[in-house]
This record gives sequence, C-alpha cells and structure tokens, in this order.
Amino acid sequence: MRPEWNIPNCLTYFRLTMVPLFVAAFSLRWYTTALVLFFLAGFTDLVDGAIARWLNQRSDLGAVLDPVADKLLMWAAFYCLATVRILPWWLFWLMVVKDAVVVGGIAYLKWRAIPFAYEPILWSKWATLAQIVTGTFGLIDFTFPGHAFWRYPVADFVSGGIYITGCLILITALEYSRKGLEIIQQRQGTA
Repeated sequence: MRPEWNIPNCLTYFRLTMVPLFVAAFSLRWYTTALVLFFLAGFTDLVDGAIARWLNQRSDLGAVLDPVADKLLMWAAFYCLATVRILPWWLFWLMVVKDAVVVGGIAYLKWRAIPFAYEPILWSKWATLAQIVTGTFGLIDFTFPGHAFWRYPVADFVSGGIYITGCLILITALEYSRKGLEIIQQRQGTA
C-alpha cells in the first residue's frame, strides 16, 4: 500500500468528500442527512490521528490534508449553522481569523526560510473537539428543536459550547502566535 493510501489518509479523503455532501444536504434541507454526515466526518477527524500513531502510518501528505479537511468541515458546518442563527457569526469569523493567522504565520516562516517543526498544540486539539461537539449539538438542535439530553435542552449545550469553543479558539490563536514569535526570536538570536 502506498503511503498516501494508508488508513488515516483514507479517513481524511472520506472527510474531504463529506464536506460538499454536507453542504448540499444542508442546502437541500435534508437536515438529518447533514447531521449524520457531519457526525461521521467529525468522528473520522477524532480517530485518524490516533490510528496513524497506533499503526505507525504517519505521512507528509496526511500532515497537510488532515488540517485542511478539518478546517473545511468546520467552516462549512459553522457557516451553515450561522446562516440559520444556531451559532453566532462572531464564532464563525473567530475560527476563520484564527486559521488565517496560523496559515499566515506558517507562510511567513517558509518565506523567510526559517526552519520549524509544525506540531499541532494541545489547545488546538481541544478547540477542534469543542468545534465538533458544538457543531453536532447545533445540528441536533436545528434538526430536532426542543430535543433534550439528560433532561437538559440541547440548546443549553449549544449555548455553553459556543463560549467554550470561542475561548479555546482564542487561546489556540494566541498560543500559535506566541510559538511563532518565539521561533522568529530564536532565529534572530542565532543570526
């Protein structure tokens, strides 16, 4: 099996194909289908990294494709949920700005030929988990209004998830910025 066709990468390809299908289902008002697609895609995001480590199937392609698939899925879901007022627009834009800051920082380091090892930070993993959970609860709340878990309305989980997710996204952006500035300062100190 070629490295680009290993199990984790196949899960990432699956997640990439789920993004346009999710958007199409949501646009066609097939909300239950959209919920199932998002849940399946989110689940693959949670397990592909663990499988890559467990089976020792890490690849350069996977290191690039996994975050791209993750970002596209979250952007699509949060955009759709913002259009129907389940999630606030500020949360969608906070996520987009954070991703732009991270990509911009990586592009700057590459442009300046500053060597660095890109490793996702723990805060980023927690932020992604919060986005998946908030997106799932948001889709459940929109698809099945008034539904409750453990006697608590799903809308309460969405409300709490919005602020937890927002805080984690902000912390992640600040931590990546700090890490990037540290790399630049180390380079200037050795130059």
